[in-house]
Amino acid sequence: TEGGSVLAGGGVVGFGQQLMNEGLSLGNIAGLANETIAFAKEHAGDELVDEVLNSIPGLPQFA
Repeated sequence: TEGGSVLAGGGVVGFGQQLMNEGLSLGNIAGLANETIAFAKEHAGDELVDEVLNSIPGLPQFA
């Protein structure tokens, strides 16, 4: 996004809305999230990735 964090000014829901505005379905977004998290866990480890996910308000319910 322009001028800052993707999650700024709308949180996880705002980011999801941006992705849907670009044509992704909720299923596409869930698949993308799952693949991204799996990749991160493979390279950084479950514990670290879970810690990061839990530090972002609202994100664990989507992960």
